[in-house]
Amino acid sequence: MSSCRLLIAISLLLVPRCLLTAQTPMRKQYPPVPLRPAKWTPAPQELYAPYWTLEPGWTTELEMRNNLARRDLQITPVLRTPDGVEVSLDPSP
Repeated sequence: MSSCRLLIAISLLLVPRCLLTAQTPMRKQYPPVPLRPAKWTPAPQELYAPYWTLEPGWTTELEMRNNLARRDLQITPVLRTPDGVEVSLDPSP
C-alpha cells in the first residue's frame, strides 16, 4: 500500500507544476530578419601546392575555382623553383 501512496504523492507534486508551466505567457515573436550578403572585404590569400612537378612523364594540372557567385576572383600563380626563385605567371582574368 505504501507504493500506492508514494505514487499518489508524486503525482500530486507534478500536476501543479504542469499546470503552472502551461499558464506561462507566450514569448513575443519577432518577424524574421532577412539575411544580407556578408560585407565584402577582399584580402590577399595564399595557397600552396607542394610537390608539384613538371618532370617528363607527368601531366600536371592546377585548377582553382571561384565560389563567389557575384564577384570576380583574380588568381596570380607563382611558381617557386627548388632554388627558391619565384616565377610569377600571368594573373587570371
